[in-house]
Amino acid sequence: MTRTGTIHILLSLIFFLVIAIVSKVYASQLEVLNQEINENPNNYRAHFILAGILLDSKDYHSAAKKYQFLIDTNKKTQLPIIEPFESRSQFLGRIHMGLGFALDFLNEDQKAIKELNKAVIIDPGLENHLMLQTTLGAIYGDLGLKEKELRSYQRVIKIDPKFYRAYLNLAIALGEIGKIYEAITVLEKVISIKPDYAKAFNQLGIAYEMMRNPEKSIKYYLIATKLYSKLNDQESVKEIKKRLERLYKVTGTPS
Repeated sequence: MTRTGTIHILLSLIFFLVIAIVSKVYASQLEVLNQEINENPNNYRAHFILAGILLDSKDYHSAAKKYQFLIDTNKKTQLPIIEPFESRSQFLGRIHMGLGFALDFLNEDQKAIKELNKAVIIDPGLENHLMLQTTLGAIYGDLGLKEKELRSYQRVIKIDPKFYRAYLNLAIALGEIGKIYEAITVLEKVISIKPDYAKAFNQLGIAYEMMRNPEKSIKYYLIATKLYSKLNDQESVKEIKKRLERLYKVTGTPS
């Protein structure tokens, strides 16, 4: 076996070991929180933390149910203020925001918009929350409301000129309405902020493919492939390789 092959095997083993450890940590946290809730069903801090862990672990249905439970409970009796929040409005705002994020992942766009907007009404401090506003923009895009989508991303960028996720979403939205040159400019900004961002290089590959510039497209796809490989995102690597095969046929370049 070559040294490179050994390194690849070791990296794969390390990756799966990390995944296993993370999974055990999540399982342990869930067990502890569920035990705390069983002992005291009114432990709303535990309910809230549990909802966040479920959201982070991509169990969106369970997260949505837990956030909705907190909202319904608050309607019956006001929830107490929990750490680290300084007011009830901050706490409730985060609950509605969490529900909005979960509903977004569940593709319940209208409900997600309602909850995210409600979060801002309850806690005006969330008006400048970067992920909330970026998520709103993405949902507007899914609904075909391109002007609202673009405004959302541009607003986020004004709040934080280095928030690369908003730049990426803005570039994708510009590409979708045919503004490829503008999209490329924005993507170049993304990689200047985050040079190892695989999604940005992949989008540059797509943009240049749309511009019928296969050489540059291949260049960026290859960079994206290396970055996705480091993340062990085999699904993305596989998709890019399909695109590369098509481009190699066009250019006559061996794969």
